[in-house]
Amino acid sequence: MKFFLKYGCFFLLCALFFKTALSQTRESDRLYHDFLKTKDINQKMMKAPSLVLLLGNQSSFHRADSVIMELQKLQVSGNVGDLRSGIVLFSKALLLRTKDSIDLSITYAQKSFAFFKDSRNQRAEANSLIIMNYFLKSKFDSCIQIGNRVKADVMQSQSVLSQLELLLCVGRSYDLMGNRKKAIELSLQGAEIAKKHGKVIKLAELYINLSSIYKGEDEINSKKYALQSLKVLVGLKNFENAKVVNASYLIIGNVYYDAHKIDSATYYYNLCMKSSERTNDRTTYLSAIGNLGNVAYEEKQYSKALEYNLLTLHEYRKMGIKTEIAVSYGSLADIYKDIKDYKKAIKYYDSALKVTEQIHSADDFIYNYKGLSETYEMMGNEKEALKYYKLYRAWNDSVNNNQSSKKINEIELDYKYKAEQREKDLIQKSKDIITQEKIKQQTYIIWAAVLGGLCLVIFLGFTVKSNVERKKTNKQLHQFNEEISEQKNIIEEKNNEITDSITYASRIQQGVIPDEEELQKLLPQHFVFFRPRDIVSGDFYWASKVKSKTNPDSKRTVVAVVDCTGHGVPGAFMSLVGNTLLNQTIGRSAIETPAQALDYINAQLPKTIKSKLSTGTIKDGMEVAMCDFHFDALTMYFAGANSNMYLVRNGEIQIYKGDKQPIGESLSGTIVKYSNQVISLQKNDCVYLISDGYADQFGGEKGKKFKYKPLENLFCTIAEKDVNEQREILAKAFDNWKSHHEQVDDVLIMGIKI
Repeated sequence: MKFFLKYGCFFLLCALFFKTALSQTRESDRLYHDFLKTKDINQKMMKAPSLVLLLGNQSSFHRADSVIMELQKLQVSGNVGDLRSGIVLFSKALLLRTKDSIDLSITYAQKSFAFFKDSRNQRAEANSLIIMNYFLKSKFDSCIQIGNRVKADVMQSQSVLSQLELLLCVGRSYDLMGNRKKAIELSLQGAEIAKKHGKVIKLAELYINLSSIYKGEDEINSKKYALQSLKVLVGLKNFENAKVVNASYLIIGNVYYDAHKIDSATYYYNLCMKSSERTNDRTTYLSAIGNLGNVAYEEKQYSKALEYNLLTLHEYRKMGIKTEIAVSYGSLADIYKDIKDYKKAIKYYDSALKVTEQIHSADDFIYNYKGLSETYEMMGNEKEALKYYKLYRAWNDSVNNNQSSKKINEIELDYKYKAEQREKDLIQKSKDIITQEKIKQQTYIIWAAVLGGLCLVIFLGFTVKSNVERKKTNKQLHQFNEEISEQKNIIEEKNNEITDSITYASRIQQGVIPDEEELQKLLPQHFVFFRPRDIVSGDFYWASKVKSKTNPDSKRTVVAVVDCTGHGVPGAFMSLVGNTLLNQTIGRSAIETPAQALDYINAQLPKTIKSKLSTGTIKDGMEVAMCDFHFDALTMYFAGANSNMYLVRNGEIQIYKGDKQPIGESLSGTIVKYSNQVISLQKNDCVYLISDGYADQFGGEKGKKFKYKPLENLFCTIAEKDVNEQREILAKAFDNWKSHHEQVDDVLIMGIKI
C-alpha cells in the first residue's frame, strides 16, 4: 500500500510558512499596537506583510484588514507610492492565502509585480508565494515552470526565506513528476543555504523533504535525513517546531515500515498521532491515521484498514488535497482487491487515476496502473490485464530508464555541450571580426565624403589597407571554419565510439556464459533455449565441473539458471555480478551443497553491490535454480532461491520447489538460510531449469499469458524426444504463442537428459 505523507509532509511544510506564530497571541497584540504607533513610513510598510500573515493565521481578519487600510491611508507619491501599492496588493495576497482563497491570492500577488520593478526583495517574496500556491493546487508543472523562470532573480535577492520556499516547492514538484535527481539537487542546495543563515526550522523541513524523496529508493538515506530533522530541532519547544517534529516522527515510522519492523513503525505512528492531535496539526494527524491503516492492511485486519482509509479520504476531500485523495483511493482499492471485491477495487483505482491525471504524478500512474492490471488478471480478464500492464510498464520504464541510464546520458550530453559551446565561441569570434570590419569601412566612407577631393587620396590609402586586412580576415575565417569542421568530426567519432561500446557490451556478456562446446563436455545430453528481450539480458546460465572431496574421480557437475531482476542494461550488469559470485562460490572448500552455495552468494551480494553503488544499497536481486549432478551415483542435489526445478519421468512431471526467497532480500537485514533437496535419478529422466519469461509471455488469440501449467504439460510431451528436437519444439511453441505481441521479458530454459 502507498504511504500517506508521501505528499502530505510537504503540504505541512508549506503550511508552516503561513503558521509561524499561531500560539503567540500576546506577541501578535504587541506587534499590532507597535505597527499603529510607527510613524516612519518605510518601517510601517516593511512591517505590514508579516503582521497581516500573522493575524490571518490567527483568524484575526478584521485586524488584518485594518493593517491594510492603514497602508492605504499613507500620503506618499512617486517611487515610494508605487512601493506602497505593491505592498498593499501583496499583503492582500497573503491574507487571501490564509483564507484558502488560493486563486485570488495568486491574482493579487501577480498584480503586485507592476509596482516591484525596482524592489528585488519584494519580487522574490511575491514569486515564492505564487510558486507555493501553485504547489498547494497540485499544479506541479506550473510550479516547476515558474520556479525555473524566476529562480535567478530570487536567488540574487536578500530574502533567504523566499529562496528556501522556492527550492522546497520546485524540488518537491520535480520529485512528484518523477525527476528524483533534480529534486535531490535543489533540496541539498536549500539545506546548504539554511545552514549558512541559521534557518533551523527550514533546515529541518528540507531534511524531511529529502527523507521523503529518498523513500522507496534509498532507505538508509531516508532514515538518515528523518533523524537529522529531529536532531536540528533539539531544544526548540515552540508550536511551529512541533509541527516539524510531527512530520519527522511520521517519516521515521515509514522507514521502519519499509524495513518490516512493524512494532517500531506503529510506535512512531502513534507518537505522531498523539503529538499532532495535541498541537492541532490536522494534516499530519490524518497522515498518521492513514499509515496505521497500512499497518492494519499488512496484518490483514481489513475492516480496521477500511475504517482508517475511509476516514482519511473523507477528510482529505473536505480539505481539497488532491495528492492525498489519490493515495486514499489507491489504498482502498488495494484492500478491496485483497478481499476479492474486484468491482470496488476497479472503482477506486479508476477514481485514483482521475485525480492523478489532474496532478500528473508519475508514482501514482505507476501504482494504480499496476493495481488495475493485477485486479483484472485475478478476475481472468487477460485483455484488460495486458492493457493496464503495458501502461504500467510504459510509465515505470520511463522513470527507471531516466535513473538507470543517467550516467551514460550525462557523459554524452556533457561532451556534446562542450563541443557545441566551442563551436559557438568560434562562430561568435568570426561574427565579431566581421562586425569590426564593417564599422571600419563605414568610418572610411564618412571621412571620404566630408573631406572631399583631398581626403580622396587618404581614402584610397585606407582602402588599400582595408583590402590587406580583409585578406587577413578571410584567412582567419578559413582557419576558424577548418577548426569547426574538425570539432564536428570529433563529435561524430565520439558518438560512434559510444554506440560501439554499447554493442560490444553484449559480446562481453556472451563471453562469460558457457559456450556450447564447454556444455557438451559437461552435459552430453542437454539443450538451452535462450531468448533475451533486448540486446543484453538479465537471465543467464552457468555450469562447471566440480571435484568431489570423497571421490575425486566421480563425475560431478553443478548447473545453475539465474533470473536477475530487470532486463536490458540494468539486468545485464546484475548478471555479470551473479556470474562472478558463482565462479567464486563453487569449489570453495567450505561449500559442498547447492544450499550452502546460495547462502554464500546471498551473504556476498550486498558486499559486492555496496562497493559499486554510491548509496551502498540495492533493491534488485536474483532468482536461482541450482543442481549438483552426481552422475555416477545417479543422484542430484537441488536448492532454489524463489525458483523451482522440474523433473519428467515416464511421462509424469515432478516439481521440486525452491525456497520463497530470492537472492538479495537479505540486503534489508533479514538473514535467510536455503534448504537442500536430494533426488534419486533414473536413466532417461529429464530435468528442466527455467526463468519466468516463457510462462509470463502474453500471446495467443486472446492475448493471455502462457502460464506455468501449459509449460509443464509441454515438458511431459517432449521429454522422451532428443534434446535438440526438444529445443526446436519449445522455440516453435513460443514463437507461435507470441505471434505479433511484443516480448515482455528475457526467456531461458535449460534441459538436461540423464
